[in-house]
Amino acid sequence: MEPFVSYVPQPDTNMECGLVLLSKFAYPLTEKIHPYIFGGGGVMYITQHLREQATQYNFTPQVGAGASFWLKPDVALNVEWRWRHFSNADLKEPNDGVNANMIFAGVSWFFK
Repeated sequence: MEPFVSYVPQPDTNMECGLVLLSKFAYPLTEKIHPYIFGGGGVMYITQHLREQATQYNFTPQVGAGASFWLKPDVALNVEWRWRHFSNADLKEPNDGVNANMIFAGVSWFFK
């Protein structure tokens, strides 16, 4: 489960928020490098009014790939690429959808 709140600087200052459920498959390539793939979807709300979307409430399927680089037994650096689509699932026209490619980097702490 991944909740999110994002600042959107263009075309106007806005924000988006939502919740997605993702499934992830990781494979330990070495003891310290674990590549992974993931996919899932969820819902989001955007404050920006878009000509492509009739509503500000949208559905957002996502897929991606990345790798975890283990720094310690309980700490990993994660780098990933993610493709995200959002649209209102034809609940109201227009519903052209918006696609985005994103790069993420982060640190994960695991509690044992």
